[in-house]
Amino acid sequence: MVEVRPFARRDREQLTRLVNAHVSAAIPGGSIPTATLLNQLEHPIGEPLIGPWVTEYATFVAVEAERVLGAAHLRRYADDERTGTSYRNAGEIEWLLYWPDHLEAGRAVRDAAMKHLAGWALRVWYADGTLPAPGVYGVADSWPHVQRLYREAGFDPGEGQVEIIYAGTLDGIPPPREAPRAGLTVHRELGPLGTAFHARLGDEIVGASKSTTISPAGAPISPSPAGRTSAITGSARTSAERESGRGWSHMRLPG
Repeated sequence: MVEVRPFARRDREQLTRLVNAHVSAAIPGGSIPTATLLNQLEHPIGEPLIGPWVTEYATFVAVEAERVLGAAHLRRYADDERTGTSYRNAGEIEWLLYWPDHLEAGRAVRDAAMKHLAGWALRVWYADGTLPAPGVYGVADSWPHVQRLYREAGFDPGEGQVEIIYAGTLDGIPPPREAPRAGLTVHRELGPLGTAFHARLGDEIVGASKSTTISPAGAPISPSPAGRTSAITGSARTSAERESGRGWSHMRLPG
């Protein structure tokens, strides 16, 4: 029988395995250490953007015979002027995960999460799939089992955004051609989210792209040898599959 209860530190290794199974499905070869996961669960206000708006947080696990089969992490945002208007008095399922062959455990932890949100008397409910790993946000289309649970609950993915991420070695890339415009140069620089490539005309940035590289331990490394992949709202697939489906990001529960 599945039991849903608050997360306890004794669950940390099993929860890390569950999280990393979803991370690697979204970003091939990606994973995070247990300490990184615990930092998200226990210290969300350390995030520089929306972290200071968090007033409460909770994590639930679905357990059967001492095995963690599913989990959900929730946040509540402040109802005051320091909080962005879209987050003011909002609650969010930051992520909802479960092993795909244990649908009832997934439903159980989802229902417990939504009951907890209801107890917070919120203005609006959101749902997402943001894990503390580079490039893993939104609900990846490599997580159809999670999409199913959110769809059943009535969350609307209509406002999702699309992003494409390329990863691979650079040894097969031809040398740069002549600039398409006189004075245009490209610089590799540190941007707000990590390494960025800026196209500049003088001191003006006229174009930009971002790059992220991770090792199996979650640390930055040189580009992955896995070849080009495409990621749409946090999902990663081979280039041959990149036109199929979309991921969901920051879903809102209507009504």
